[in-house]
Amino acid sequence: MKVKICGVKTEEVAIHVAKQEADFIGLVFVENVRRMISVDQGRKIVDSLKKSFNESPLVVGLFQNQSYLYIESVVKKSKLDLVQICGENDNLQGLSVPSIRQIRIMTDDSTQQIQDKVLSALEIHSFVILDSYDYKKPGGTGKVFDWRKILDFNSYENIFIAGGLNSENVNSMISLVKPWGVDISSGVETKGEKDLQKISNFINIVKDSENFNS
Repeated sequence: MKVKICGVKTEEVAIHVAKQEADFIGLVFVENVRRMISVDQGRKIVDSLKKSFNESPLVVGLFQNQSYLYIESVVKKSKLDLVQICGENDNLQGLSVPSIRQIRIMTDDSTQQIQDKVLSALEIHSFVILDSYDYKKPGGTGKVFDWRKILDFNSYENIFIAGGLNSENVNSMISLVKPWGVDISSGVETKGEKDLQKISNFINIVKDSENFNS
């Protein structure tokens, strides 16, 4: 099972995440959010990972309603492996790296509606992240959605589950949904900052749960 740790802001945290054998590291380039980093910070994190590991996690840049030209410039300057697209702008064909599309699950979305959104997104993007919806928070919300709506989605090999995951509930979600990947940010933080012990605990629980359910 793939693990993505999102909202990484420092080389120290990125190195720790890589040592715990996470598969993806998310860097936020969305303006005016607390986890935002600069292009220079992003490049330093990527360079540090490449220098320290022969096989480091893939680095994902998060963007929201930003132009194709801006995204592509950050990809090249920060040496990103993938981009994650949040918000409304989806006219981004031709990017030089694969993309992940965030899909926000509305309370009244049916299983069929979610599946239609997923299939539509996968016509353009390589991966999908299913997250909860909060009109006040256009990015990640830190809230869970109704996992029962996606029980038939475990055949997809490119869908991450996000939204309110933590070390206390991820095992239950994995047992129920059996997803291809999990994505977490606030669930491995203490007082708004990444907590190295919480990161380790979460990744270990996911790995143990995967072995138990395999």
